[in-house]
Amino acid sequence: MEKFAKKRWVWFLCFILSFMLLVSCSRELFAFRPFETEDAGVVENGDVELEFGFSINEQKQKIGDEVTIDMPIVSLTFGLPYDIELSADLTMEFVDEDQGDGFHSTLEQLTGAGLNVKKVWMRGKGIIPDIATQTSVLFPTEKRARGVDIEHSFIYTWKLPNLLFHTTVGGGSEHVDEEDMEKDVRGRYFYGSILDYNLPLKGDNYHLVAEYFAERIINEPLEHQMLIGTTIDLPKNIRGDFAVFWGLNHQSIDRGATFGVTIGW
Repeated sequence: MEKFAKKRWVWFLCFILSFMLLVSCSRELFAFRPFETEDAGVVENGDVELEFGFSINEQKQKIGDEVTIDMPIVSLTFGLPYDIELSADLTMEFVDEDQGDGFHSTLEQLTGAGLNVKKVWMRGKGIIPDIATQTSVLFPTEKRARGVDIEHSFIYTWKLPNLLFHTTVGGGSEHVDEEDMEKDVRGRYFYGSILDYNLPLKGDNYHLVAEYFAERIINEPLEHQMLIGTTIDLPKNIRGDFAVFWGLNHQSIDRGATFGVTIGW
């Protein structure tokens, strides 16, 4: 196990170094971290987008609370011809289950590791939305993880004056790590919507955003949450974001916060 943990760190460092070697010249970016919902836009052909993020959340348990820190959250996106983009995601997760004073991590693992291919099929106007699809391959980097999962989603974006509305609907497989389960793979379904309001300030640099996201694994309760935050466009194709979120039932995360930065080349 110790040898395997060291390999995880090697893979993670290689992932970060690869990102830094692939940068070139600045261009327009389409950032949507820290949201679960996607937008029906892609990075333009030949462009690269790099995202870094940090997230902390708390979930109440029967005995004490569980605190999770995701740091860093990393995503790299490449623009390809024919309105296609390829992205890779990876997160380092630290979990505190000691229930004591301060944060004492009892679990460190790579999570959220995957490759995504998004394609824009139609660009709408007015009440007709942009339409895209995304297919994701999720790798078993978590401890006790068993196999590769596949996700597919349909994405819609409506562009209104000073307002963007994004909706994602999809599903896929979910491997279960409990050894006593009769089936170790079950279906997972999810839905998300984002309202992105361009604040009437000087320029178009400030946005107020709100998201509702829900997911359900077969034979498990629904988990859903709300998120409110802001994104700020900075000079040299850099975008910052900050948001707070909270769960809407006992099975969901109770509360959390996240911030990050996106750089386009």
